[in-house]
Amino acid sequence: MACCRELDIKSSGELKELFIHMGVNPDGMNIMIPRGRFRTILLKNLKPVPANILKQECLAVGAECALHQQTVTHDVDTTDALLMATDDQCLRIINHLQRQPFGLSTIGKNLNSLIFEPVNATVKLAHGKTLDLAGGTVVMGILNLTPDSFSDGGKYTTTETALKRAEEMIREGAGIIDVGGESTRPGAAEVSVSEEMDRVVPVVEKLAEICPVISVDTAKPDVAEEALKAGAHMINDIFGFRKNHRMSQVVYRNGAGAVLMHIQGTPGTMQKNPQYGDVVGDILKVLKESVKIAEDEGITKDHLIIDPGIGFGKDLRHNLDVLLYLKEFLALKIPVLVGASRKSFIGKIDHSHVTDRLGGSLAAAVTSVMNGASILRVHDIKETVQAVKVIDEMKRNRI
Repeated sequence: MACCRELDIKSSGELKELFIHMGVNPDGMNIMIPRGRFRTILLKNLKPVPANILKQECLAVGAECALHQQTVTHDVDTTDALLMATDDQCLRIINHLQRQPFGLSTIGKNLNSLIFEPVNATVKLAHGKTLDLAGGTVVMGILNLTPDSFSDGGKYTTTETALKRAEEMIREGAGIIDVGGESTRPGAAEVSVSEEMDRVVPVVEKLAEICPVISVDTAKPDVAEEALKAGAHMINDIFGFRKNHRMSQVVYRNGAGAVLMHIQGTPGTMQKNPQYGDVVGDILKVLKESVKIAEDEGITKDHLIIDPGIGFGKDLRHNLDVLLYLKEFLALKIPVLVGASRKSFIGKIDHSHVTDRLGGSLAAAVTSVMNGASILRVHDIKETVQAVKVIDEMKRNRI
């Protein structure tokens, strides 16, 4: 008797692998692959006229497009549109939209980018370095030089102890060391530029001799400038260039890479009743603003990484939704970094202490990689490296 299975096909590549495994004719593969990948795409705030035209274009190729029920009578000012189509149908819709007025040609271009352009897999960094993400998940090790960080504050406050920890993380498989001289835990107070610089720069100078890629976690342009001069390759800005546009100038001037993170509020206020209408959509909107700041400064997308900011102005449900729907952030075509390690949302689930959250951190890490993350920012290097090696191998051998 035939056995029936419903397959979770994540990409056209996976579909092709299955066809090869089945022995399907190569010519047949080329016909069927675009028809075998189904997509559900949300478009926000369309006027009734272009929305109705879009729906007709979808219906003309056998696809579907859901609109507000009063769109057809123009009794709403705007409507969201939920497009449901195969890749083959999307291609035909995009081609038809190129010839349409009312902004539909732009929608067609945006759909083409969203669906068919790949996410950048090579990030350009300062000092001629590049970060290759094509070979598998990269683990970023957290090196806090602060006395008050939420998990390991006070452990690595001297250059000697910091370097010892960095060497250990590199041995365990960290591809990036992220150096931080100011705590960004909820309620944390700011430190002065000079104090943060005194903590960070001497360590970066020493790390430059041993570390593959050095990231500096700072929101201060002056600290970023000196750290890059000392040998850092990228800047991890929790405000995503939105707090101080000078940061984008520093990154551009040094040819550095940059992590653009989302935060609602500041570390001092971010956990005071954070609110979102659509958490993923709202975060995406802010990250797009950060990317635009970068591009306006002259920084190209191949220097950028985005981070949705787990725990930065988000409650338990917000954090879980970000992890579950992480793939939606790939719409920006920029690699995604996730930093969920040991964070308080894990403790809200099982009441664990910050030092006893390895299991929850690994669960978040595995979920992130399965849902599209390229970089994980973590405390527990050895365990995370082992976990993502297994996930990467499964992703390479799904059939």
